Order: sequence, then structure tokens, then C-alpha cells
Amino acid sequence: PLMGPIIGVGFGVALVDLAAMRRSLVTFMVGVVLAVTFSAMIVLVSPIREVTSEIAARTRPNLFDLGVAFLSGLAGTYATVRGRQGAIVGVAIAVALMPPLAVVGYGLATFNGQIFWGAGLLFVTNFVAIALSGAALARIYG
Repeated sequence: PLMGPIIGVGFGVALVDLAAMRRSLVTFMVGVVLAVTFSAMIVLVSPIREVTSEIAARTRPNLFDLGVAFLSGLAGTYATVRGRQGAIVGVAIAVALMPPLAVVGYGLATFNGQIFWGAGLLFVTNFVAIALSGAALARIYG
């Protein structure tokens, strides 16, 4: 529910198709809201309240994170262009998109603004990197 719309945004950018970009962004936003809501609900019923090293790592974006997102976008776009969606797209989602969204939900549930905004920044940078790498590869493939 997330990678498809991001690749759709990339294709929309490559084709300069505003309607496709708008549709993809609306679908993407619905998926984001659902993912954050679900993760926040899990945190609310979970006994875990302390910030672990894994949570903290998702609040400080770095160049490695950007590289992973860029490569995930290339892999997802390549799989889509070649008609081989599935495992590759799932791995891209698991690596680049869901961990930051889960941490955004954690920050929301625990009312921790620093966690919420830091993970949100990582998610946005991953989204942009995936969409732009998808647009570039879609443009190359025509």
C-alpha cells in the first residue's frame, strides 16, 4: 500500500502526469495514516515505553539511510518496469519505509515530539529518494 503509490509518484514525475501524481499521493497518504495509526495503537497496548537503540536510530537520518532509500526506489521501479513486482518491492518497503513510520507511531503514542519529528524526517527523505530514483529510472526506460 505504500511502495506502489510512491512508484506511481515517480512515474507521474517522469511523465509529467499531474493526475497520476495526485492519485498516487492520495493513496500514499491514506496508507501512511493507517500505518502510523496502527503502530501507535500497538505501542499503546505494549508495555514498552523506553526508547531503544533501534527506535533512536530511526530519528537521525544519515547518508546511509538515503542510499538505502535510493537503491530501494531503483529496485522497486526496476521490478515494476520489468513486471516482476513482489519480493523486491516488499523488501524495499520493509527496509526504507515501515521502520520510520512505526517509530512515528511510537512518538505519537508516547507524546515524544523529538522521536515523532525525527522519524518523520527520515520517512520524508526516504519517500523523496524513492520517488526521485523511480522517476529517473522510469525516464531512462521511457
